Amino acid sequence: AEESKIFSKTKGIVKLVNIKYVPTKDDQTIVVNRNGEMVIVDEKEREIEKYIVPSGSYLKVKEGSKVKPRDLLAQWDPHNVPIIAGKDGAVRYEDIKKGETMQEERDPRSGVLRRVIMEHKGDLHPQVVVEDPADGKILDFYYLPERAHLEVDEGQIISPGTLVAKTPREA
Repeated sequence: AEESKIFSKTKGIVKLVNIKYVPTKDDQTIVVNRNGEMVIVDEKEREIEKYIVPSGSYLKVKEGSKVKPRDLLAQWDPHNVPIIAGKDGAVRYEDIKKGETMQEERDPRSGVLRRVIMEHKGDLHPQVVVEDPADGKILDFYYLPERAHLEVDEGQIISPGTLVAKTPREA
């Protein structure tokens, strides 16, 4: 559990450094970029603690929050690396071709059909493109690594915070 949560060690004030986040439909706040940091400073703005906050983390505190020792600062799914949408729009698959770059697998435990990005060679680069539904203008895109599980359907309208895909973490 420790590796999927960050707790404060001391009292201080929260500063978010290079963290991009969006609200989710269930009123949580989720981090959509990598390499952001949460810093705890004292009343004189001196750094006391610093943590890397992984993409897909749910922030449990806001910028400027006062924290005390053992407060939960952030938590994330320890089993998957998520790809989270940062924009509203319609989903379009690019270079996602059944049998070439994507295969469907049935989960043996749940029976759910999953779409998984396969190892592939050549000029195909599987990605989910988010477009403006009105004019087709590209708003964002997400490259999909091998073993990524697609979580959105082509044509689906998504909002910031939507889980686009997830890749199992290495054991």
